[in-house]
Amino acid sequence: YIPLELDSLDSVRNFTAAFRALGFPLHVLVLNAGVMAVPERRLTADGHEYQIAVNYLGHFLLTNLLLDSLVSGASPRDPGRIVSLSSSAHLIPSRLQQGDTSDLQSS
Repeated sequence: YIPLELDSLDSVRNFTAAFRALGFPLHVLVLNAGVMAVPERRLTADGHEYQIAVNYLGHFLLTNLLLDSLVSGASPRDPGRIVSLSSSAHLIPSRLQQGDTSDLQSS
């Protein structure tokens, strides 16, 4: 077990360092964590909005730091894969879907 908190870029860096130290090959990276409808606006220790940090920035950094491991664990017969999952939350009606960008920093 290696702890990983996607809202902390330091945690992502620590996780990838610990994973690499194990020496295991990496064949598949599944990006499945996410949060939505956070009741109030909050920032991470890194200063990023929490939902963006967890759903995007953490996944982006994790993928970039593990990409070399994924490539080196791959072969022509068994290529490495990145599986990025999402939800259907984008289907929930909102003012933003109608083009209203007046409240992007709502609390």
